[in-house]
Amino acid sequence: MDHDSSQHEVTPEEAVQADLHLHDCRPEGSDCESVEEINSATGINTPEAEAIHRSRRKYGRVRIENLPCNLGTVIDLSASGIRLISQKAALAKPGRMVTVELEGISRKLRLPARIIWVHKIGFRKRVVGLLFHDITDEQRSCIARICRAYAMRFGASA
Repeated sequence: MDHDSSQHEVTPEEAVQADLHLHDCRPEGSDCESVEEINSATGINTPEAEAIHRSRRKYGRVRIENLPCNLGTVIDLSASGIRLISQKAALAKPGRMVTVELEGISRKLRLPARIIWVHKIGFRKRVVGLLFHDITDEQRSCIARICRAYAMRFGASA
């Protein structure tokens, strides 16, 4: 069956799922950026890999330091999700809904999110990937502003 990547607009949720899969597949310290690397790491055919690549550019993630968050230490943030380090037992179960509170540019953001994956990295310490759930365009825009501000302020890379 032939696939036409121009007919499939990847959703933020699909982009996060692809990124999470890439996170699990790639060697430590590497990052899949090109269509070929995405294809190789995931086994996804080229048109879908191209759609994921376009989506990753659209919903790019920014490595972040010192962003206040109620759940733990933020590692990176995008308009579709967040990755953080936490010691909270409540974040140990994938599928659970939680509320992420971030200090925005002008106000605190309260964002519903689903725990997608959890990797234990030490005693009561884990890296957690969360997907924002049913957030408004205004909230997504606020997240994008936070990402831009941190990228400019700290020279973070998307």
